[in-house]
Amino acid sequence: IEAIPLVGSGIAYQKKDISPIIKNKVLPSGGFLRHLSSLAKDLRSGLIMGLHKQRKAIKHAKHHSNMVICVGDVFCLLMASLGKKVPIYFVPTAKSSKLTPHSILEATIMKRAAHGVFTRDALTASDLQNQGVNAYYLGNPMMDNLDSTGETFGIKPTDKVVGILPGSRKESLENFSHILKVIEILHKDKVSCKFIAGVSDDFSLDGLFFKSPHWRLTSDRPLILSHLSEPINVTLTDKFTDVLHMSQLIIGLAGTANEQAIFMGKPVICFQGFGPQSTLTRFLEQQKLMGKGLYIVANPAPKEIANQVKILLKLHTSNKKMSPQNASKRIIQHVLNDR
Repeated sequence: IEAIPLVGSGIAYQKKDISPIIKNKVLPSGGFLRHLSSLAKDLRSGLIMGLHKQRKAIKHAKHHSNMVICVGDVFCLLMASLGKKVPIYFVPTAKSSKLTPHSILEATIMKRAAHGVFTRDALTASDLQNQGVNAYYLGNPMMDNLDSTGETFGIKPTDKVVGILPGSRKESLENFSHILKVIEILHKDKVSCKFIAGVSDDFSLDGLFFKSPHWRLTSDRPLILSHLSEPINVTLTDKFTDVLHMSQLIIGLAGTANEQAIFMGKPVICFQGFGPQSTLTRFLEQQKLMGKGLYIVANPAPKEIANQVKILLKLHTSNKKMSPQNASKRIIQHVLNDR
């Protein structure tokens, strides 16, 4: 197995002992090219050279590959189709007919380039099948592997817990700094609860302390942030699934992680963040996909967000039990049988 991330550094692959064969420069858009201004910034930051490097890496890797599995959007599929002709299987996580149906052009590209397409929901599979695409719905693999590791972070079963998902891209620093202001208000308002934040491996504590000088690191096992003048602590962890299992509600400015939280029955509070991954437009799209589990706070002032947290903590009832997906296993079996 060889990994070629098109956006980001591929840390998730490294956790599985798979070293990416390419190292990408992190671009200003973070991969969310929704406006010409974002494209212009990426072009100035070396987008063209980066794409050329990726094209060469893909062509070289395909010389000795038996198949390609690409995950993401149709651009990813186009890149995967470069070079030697081998079966390509496409997992389009980014689009759903519930929100934005695939265009005729996108369906044509899938029809020509993909040996099989595994959609995130049944409606999308049906729509693509009607356009002649070899599409299947075998479950959403992004909802797999959400079991707890058993980590409790020293929290008692009777404690109320607020989970924090600031996102995994560059904007997560400013997002998290803003959420710390919300936590300060909750403490001032005498809301009794614990806080756990799920952060990525490349999260910069130095950058956080620069933006939030009233906080410091008081423990490194586990990582605990403490306020300098108030008795407030926030546990930091990369054990994302444990954050979901331990929390009664989530303050989430993430993408797939927000969906996973709602899938597990956790209400998610979001607001306009500080980058392309956490725009109000994107959260409105998420709400159409995920329904009532996502609470958008229109005014991103810390006080308003804190008020929504207090309301949901009071309304909290037992969470629904998630049903196992095992979509990944079904997709793998389909691919193996297809060969």
